[in-house]
Formats: sequence, C-alpha cells, structure tokens
Amino acid sequence: MKRVLLLASFLMLLTGCGLWKSFEEFVPDTDDGVVREKKAEPALLKGINHEVKPRKLWSTNAVGDYESVGSGLKPSLAHGKIYVADHDGDVAAIDASTGLRVWQTELDLPLGGGAGVSGDLVLVGSIDGDVIALAAETGAELWRAQLSSEILAAPSGNGDIVVVQVQDGRIMGLEASSGNERWQFEVDVPVLTLRGTSAPLVVGNTVVAGFANGKVYAFSAATGDLRWENRVTIPQGRSELERMMDIDGQPLLVDQVVYATSYQGRVGAISRTGRGIWYQDINSVHGPAFGLQQVYVVETD
Repeated sequence: MKRVLLLASFLMLLTGCGLWKSFEEFVPDTDDGVVREKKAEPALLKGINHEVKPRKLWSTNAVGDYESVGSGLKPSLAHGKIYVADHDGDVAAIDASTGLRVWQTELDLPLGGGAGVSGDLVLVGSIDGDVIALAAETGAELWRAQLSSEILAAPSGNGDIVVVQVQDGRIMGLEASSGNERWQFEVDVPVLTLRGTSAPLVVGNTVVAGFANGKVYAFSAATGDLRWENRVTIPQGRSELERMMDIDGQPLLVDQVVYATSYQGRVGAISRTGRGIWYQDINSVHGPAFGLQQVYVVETD
C-alpha cells in the first residue's frame, strides 16, 4: 500500500511540475513499437509589410554567361563603377548609374577571385596563382605577380598594400605600386577543406581574414605582424569530413566589432582586441551582412 501511495505521489509531482508533458513527446509512432521523438512543426509565416518597393533601373550582360560567375567572383562598387570578372578572364567596368560598359579587358586566364578594389587598382586572381592589377579608370594592366597557389577569393587593399589569400593557407601582402611581396603569413590547414577561401578585409592598417582552421586573424597591413587570433569554431565529429570548419565568407566589421561565420561551426562577434563577445551555432559558407542594427547570415540549407 505504501508503494502505491508513493507511486501516485510521484506521478502527481511530475504532472504538477509540467514534466509529464515532456514524456508525451516521446511516443511510439509506428507498429514496431520503437519510441521516436516527435518533430516540432514549423512556425506559421507572418505577413510582411513592404515598406520599400525596389525598382529596377537597368540590367546588362557584363562579361559573359551567368554560369561563368562563381562564388569567388563577386562585383565590387567603387569610383561610381561596378567592377566584375568571370572565369574566362574577362574583366569589365560598368557605369553604376547607367549600366553602360566603360571598359572591358580580356586577360585569357582562368580567374577564381575578383573583382577587388584597392585605391585606383582593380584586382583579380587566377586559379594558377596569378594576381593581376588593372587601372580602375581604363582597365589597362599595370602589373601581375605569381603566388604559391590558386586564388579563389577577391584580393583586397588600402591603396598602399594589396592583400591576397591563397588556397594553401598563406596570406600575402604585395606592394600596390609593383606587386612585389612585402610580407606573408602561413597557417596549418586541415587535411580536408572546402575549395574556397575568405576574402581578406582591409580597413585602414588592419587586415582581418578567416582560414580553414576555423580561426580569424588580424594583421598589420603594412608589416604583416599578427595582432590577434580568435577561434570562431571548434572541430566536431570523428571523421575529417565532419570536422571541416572552414571560414570562407569575408568577415564583416561594424562599429569596431568583427563578425565571422564558419562551415559546420558558429557565427561569432569579436572585439577589436580579439576577445570573443558572443558565439552561436550556425553552418554557413557565406560572410555575414549588416543592417537595421542586426546581423544576417545565410545558412547552407
């Protein structure tokens, strides 16, 4: 009798605490009697009040077929022009107000990164490791440099230095006037990585870049000296495939805070001294965006 009373009291306690409901979420849903967890239903989508209605001003086929533009080849806006490149080596400048082509240059190289802008230079990189600098006003080639590995993200710069990250784990600083190497920094990359790299972010004399080891680094643009590093994500899982944690999207700087995303990892907010402010689990190969005091991330799904 005492055992019955104890069992009844225990069940009443579970019900009173709201714990009984949690057990109802685990019920047999098939004839085999296997207990499976019920999946949560997606929330209902709310209506959106369109405060701004976009209006198309112009469109143009800048450099070729749509399929020829890859993830490492993104347009850049500077000097009132949009600079764009394709895999076949065509680079073009489009007037941002009219959509008219200002110039087009055919490099006859398999491009993998571009178009970046540094001062009066337009920069592209090839999968053969070439960095090419073009005059932003005319498209004339000014110099080219041969680096150690393929380039799959746009070079960046501040007018004095051009910064390029290559697939083998190196980041290099080149003289903007000549393309000569001024400094380089190398990290150990995992055995298995995504085919892509983060485009370096150059702000003033600071370079911020993410690598395939899940870390974000900050350097001096002038000398390449390491200022700080921050591990955005920690590898999880047993296999090399499960432990991939590349940072392929370009970091974002807003109000002295760096935001970065990682594959199979996290999105993190990092202070200007390298201290982690917050992290949240997320899976993304794209860099974050900012607007209306919010950070936006596109996940792999």
